[in-house]
Amino acid sequence: MKYFPETPVEERPEFHRQAKDFLARAAPKVVRQFSPMARVKWHLAASGRGDELVDLLHYERENPGAFSVRGLRRARIELPGVESSSLPSSVRNFNRSELPVRGKLLGLAWEDGKLQIKGYAYIPNVPSATGKRSLRVAVLRRQGSRSTLPLRLRTVVEPRATAEAKGALHNYDWSGFEIAVDPARLRVRGQWQPGTWRLGVGIPRPGGMSVGSITKNNAGAAGHSLTRILDDGVRLVAGFDRNRLRLSVDVVPAEIIAQEADGDTLTVTLRSRVTTPAGKYPTALRIDHEPSGFVTDLPLQQGETGADGWLRHTARLPLADLPVDDVRPGKAVKYRTLIVFADGTTRRATNGTGPVTGVHPLPEGRELALLTDGA
Repeated sequence: MKYFPETPVEERPEFHRQAKDFLARAAPKVVRQFSPMARVKWHLAASGRGDELVDLLHYERENPGAFSVRGLRRARIELPGVESSSLPSSVRNFNRSELPVRGKLLGLAWEDGKLQIKGYAYIPNVPSATGKRSLRVAVLRRQGSRSTLPLRLRTVVEPRATAEAKGALHNYDWSGFEIAVDPARLRVRGQWQPGTWRLGVGIPRPGGMSVGSITKNNAGAAGHSLTRILDDGVRLVAGFDRNRLRLSVDVVPAEIIAQEADGDTLTVTLRSRVTTPAGKYPTALRIDHEPSGFVTDLPLQQGETGADGWLRHTARLPLADLPVDDVRPGKAVKYRTLIVFADGTTRRATNGTGPVTGVHPLPEGRELALLTDGA
């Protein structure tokens, strides 16, 4: 198919015959899974419309993946030199999955107590509204619930959308957006409750509306998780699941609040809620290294209740117990830290508002660095 324009004229009838035979034998559901452009090309080939197929293949070489979408009640493909009305509806019409939203996160930051989300979103090959009168909508949907929060979406110019689309047929400059999320709106009946909210952007298109997620950027701050303390023991994590932006309200049952070393031993202090259910009472601090299989559980010793009303716990790690055989210049060994609960479950050992990072010297010029990530 790709080199049909270079096929000698006398060999083209045989190609048309084989294309017709292929479509006759192929299951309709299989053909329907072809891309819109592929469906048109195979239909032209099977119908003996060689001249139109040659023109279409030349156009595709110059504009890979580009076409026009038209229609009111049903979205259909339009290509230069091919009359759409001459194509069967099963060939020319789109299904909803063929008109996805392409969204990308460009900025993620806290401003004036609100999470500012910046990016762009458009439907490839669908005419994009120009100016600030775009009809796009944004919504947060709580996972596992029907709860939704409509958000105000401000349309802005974002030339990077057109540049990254890598096509000359369409302009997506007005697909940029800015959204401000007030975290107070994520309360459930006035209370903080654990939950995950996913951001969706809806864009009108011929035949309805497409809704899609915003994916992470691989460069800059928009490619990393962002955490903010909302209340005592309550965090909001703007992170990613399969590269799609999500906001998680994390009501912390236990967390690390301090660490110190006296030369031979690292002491880590945790706190836990007095009202925590029995199953979520912290019993150990686990340190592991999955590639090597190393794991050690450090028992937690309960202390007094702090001024904040949380229970205190301490774990002690003899620094000599950490394997260092694979540590050498230019290569570090990264250990993971988990909190183990009475019911056997674990969670990442997150930290509270105070700084818990630090660097402690080890023998033979090595050092132990305690670090945190964005989540």
